[in-house]
Amino acid sequence: MESFHYPFILGENYEKWEFDLEVLDKERIKGCDSYIYLKPIFISNIKVNKVELVFSLDILIGVYYIFHKQSFIEILRNKEVIKDYNIDGKKHMLYYQILM
Repeated sequence: MESFHYPFILGENYEKWEFDLEVLDKERIKGCDSYIYLKPIFISNIKVNKVELVFSLDILIGVYYIFHKQSFIEILRNKEVIKDYNIDGKKHMLYYQILM
């Protein structure tokens, strides 16, 4: 997944971003730690509203990009960018993860 469309690489360590994260109370994946990434992220020049990173034993296993509705509609038009992402249209979200 080494691509400018993937700002985060699954398998990387928590320490790489620890000072740019805020812990979430709710776990997206049971038994794993979820955090909000605090710095701005743009995918194909479209601002991501919220980035959630999920770690298991301090290893990155999931990345979730949540967009405002209009931005999500815009990013869906770019088939080259979204082709390798999973898509959740109800939550206006693109994501990739290691299946557990």
